[in-house]
Amino acid sequence: MKSRNADNMNSYQIWMGFSFERLIRANQHLLAKLLGFAGLPYKWGVFYNRNTIKKVLITNYGAKESVINKAYFDQIITVDDLMKE
Repeated sequence: MKSRNADNMNSYQIWMGFSFERLIRANQHLLAKLLGFAGLPYKWGVFYNRNTIKKVLITNYGAKESVINKAYFDQIITVDDLMKE
């Protein structure tokens, strides 16, 4: 049986995921500008096709050196980058 704390954490993580999706959807035009394709026609929404997706890390404070060195992400955007636009 799960503890009440584990249930609360799971609910919080689900809420954070939905909140993040809402933030991204509401600001898709800013993300398109930051990623350099705002002037092109594009579709936005749920995950479409792995072959057409650009891997972007959106973070509060930037990425650690170890994450940058792995070169997994095509681009790293901070929350400050979003707020500047």
